[in-house]
Parts: sequence; structure tokens; C-alpha cells
Amino acid sequence: MSIRFVRLFGLSALLGGLVSARETGPSEPLPNPDAEVEAALGLMAAEANSAGDHDAADGFSGGALALRLGIRPTEIAVSVNGETARYWAVVAGIAHTLRGGPSVLKRSLIAWTAGDDRRPTAILQVSLLTDEASFAFPTDLLTAADPRGRARGTWVDLVQHLRFVAISGAAGIVVAETTDDPCDGALGELPGLRCVKATYDMHADGRFAALLTRDARTADETQIILIQTAAQGVNGIFVSPILSQP
Repeated sequence: MSIRFVRLFGLSALLGGLVSARETGPSEPLPNPDAEVEAALGLMAAEANSAGDHDAADGFSGGALALRLGIRPTEIAVSVNGETARYWAVVAGIAHTLRGGPSVLKRSLIAWTAGDDRRPTAILQVSLLTDEASFAFPTDLLTAADPRGRARGTWVDLVQHLRFVAISGAAGIVVAETTDDPCDGALGELPGLRCVKATYDMHADGRFAALLTRDARTADETQIILIQTAAQGVNGIFVSPILSQP
């Protein structure tokens, strides 16, 4: 695959295609211990995409991709309405080209709780394009001309089938360290593409309102939950095109 192809096709679209190929391919045992989470994220990405919520779909796909590429989740604490629970988290940092031309690093945090059968019971997703950003809804990270400074947050209760989106507050996700350790699988070997394992520092503190339907463009502010989390050294991936080679 040429560098020019990566530029023209779009890195996010390319990686999304890899996720979709796994979702729609032949049935086979998933090879990692977080297979149930990966499968749930793939399904949630497909559902969000079909509802036109491309920001959420992209974030869920990023989490599934990180797990598929060998990232083992980091334990973090997440407070929902003052009740703190143990979540497991990964971060996908993927280069994204804005409509105006500049390239930025889109960072997506995916964190989840799980039952004894490893099936996720709640999932938190936070996505942004800068080190620090403010929550809003709708965010339009993938379609706005310049969405820098905006953050998208989604929290889903998979047991009670409830979905909330962040309407105010702030979040931050910064690269703590990138390594020379390539991503597992074929993506770590594609010419013109750098995919390495990394760690991220992150925080989020927001007011989340109920989203009554997946395709809604407004949230129900009569139903509010408060979510807070912060952690250092969260495992993840760092993916970007190699723009020049010796």
C-alpha cells in the first residue's frame, strides 16, 4: 500500500474498513481475552453508524481496533453520580485530516465494566482532537471544518439499555509515551503507516444527558448523570501515516 493511497483514502476510513472486515467476516474464535468487549464495540459502532452518529461509531471502532492490535487494557476508576467503579480502558490515537487540510491526532478513550463472563455492562467513550477540549453535543468531530477544542462523550448502560451524551464539562487526553513496539498483526507492518503501542494520560469531568434515540441531535436534559475519571499511563495505540521516508 502506497503512502499516496493512505493520504487519498483517508486513514480513519482505512482503519474503519479493517474493523468492518472483522465484523462481517466468517465466524471464528476471537483470539484475545477481551473478545467479548471487542465484539460489543464492533456492534455498537455499526449501530451508531447506521443511526448517523459517526462520532460515536468512530470512537467505538477505535477501541475495538486497539484491542485487536494487542493492547491490554489498563484498570482505571470511573465515578458515575458519585459511585466509583473499576473500569478497564484503552486509548486509540489515530491521525485525522481536517476538512481544511491540517492533520491532528484524534484520541478516543474507551473504558468499560464487565461481568464475570467478561461481557461489558457499561461503556464510556471520550473522543477529542486536542490535548484539552470541552464537551458538547452534537460535536461533529468528523464533519465540522475545524472541530478542535470540542470533545464528545458517550456513556452506555448495556444492562438497562440507557445511553447518555456529554453536554458540558471538559476532558483531556495527551500522549504520555510512544514506543518502538509495533502494533500486533498486519497493521503494524503496512508500508507508509506507523502503528506503535503507546500510553496516554487522561481525565474527564462532565454532565451527561439522556439520548432517547440513537439518531437524536438533542439530549434530554431532565435526565442527567455526572461522570468523572482520571488516570495516567493508559495503554493504547498511536497510528499515523509516514509522510516521508529516507
